[in-house]
Amino acid sequence: MDSVFHADHADLWYDLPLEGRGHAYGIAAIAESFLQTRGSVQLRITAADGKPHRLHIMNPSWAESVAISINGAAPTHGAAVERTWKTGDRIEVTYAMRTQVIPVPKIGRYVVFYGPWMLGADEQLSPFFWDEPYNDNRLRLSTGPDVRPARASVAPSRFAIPIGRFQAEYLPKGYPILPQKVLLRPIAEETGSPSTAWYFLSSCKASINIFRLRPSPASGSSVASTKPGCCGLRLGGSGRDIGFGVGD
Repeated sequence: MDSVFHADHADLWYDLPLEGRGHAYGIAAIAESFLQTRGSVQLRITAADGKPHRLHIMNPSWAESVAISINGAAPTHGAAVERTWKTGDRIEVTYAMRTQVIPVPKIGRYVVFYGPWMLGADEQLSPFFWDEPYNDNRLRLSTGPDVRPARASVAPSRFAIPIGRFQAEYLPKGYPILPQKVLLRPIAEETGSPSTAWYFLSSCKASINIFRLRPSPASGSSVASTKPGCCGLRLGGSGRDIGFGVGD
C-alpha cells in the first residue's frame, strides 16, 4: 500500500492527490494524478468483492471543496462515497483550489499560495521585474482568504505546473505610478528549469515585499541572498535559510 492511501477495515481512504495504489479488505484502487494540469485525480477500482465499501476522499485545507464523479456521471460534493464497487469503476476527483495570501507568524508578512504550491517570480520569465531598484517593488494583491490573479501561460518545460501560473500587477519602485505585470508560478517548477534567480513573495502591511533565492556560483544550488536587516525563515527539510526583506 502506498502512503497516498490508507485502509480502515473495509473502508479505503485516499489522503494525498498523488499517484499510488491502495487496498482495503475486499477492494483495491489505483490513482493517476492530473493535479498540475487540470486540478484533478482519477481513481480506478482494480479489485472488488461485490460488497458495499466506503471510499473516503480527503479535502485538504488548500481546496475550497472536492467534487467526485463516478463513471462520468454528474459530480457531487462530499468527502465519501459508499456503494457496491465494480472492477474498472472510475472516480474523478476534482479539487477547487484556493489562491491564498497567508500570513507568516511573528514576521507580519505573507506568502502566496495556489493550492499546495507556493508561488514566486523568476528572472528568466519576468526580467523587467528585476530592474533596479527591484528590492522595493510592491505586488498588488489582496490579503483576503481567496485571491484570484489573472491566469497566464508559458512555454512547456520538463517539470511544469501550468494550472498554477498567474499574472499579477506590481508597482515598480523606480516608477510606481506605472503598474507592471509579473508572472507568478510555482517555485516547484525550478526543478525542471535552467539555473535562475527566483523571488519568493512576502508582504509587510498592505504591500507585498520580496525575498530572493539565487543560484550559488560554485555549486549551482540555491542559496539565500544575504543583506543587512534581514531575518531568516528556515524552510522545513530544505536546509535553506530564506531572508525576508524588511519593508515598510
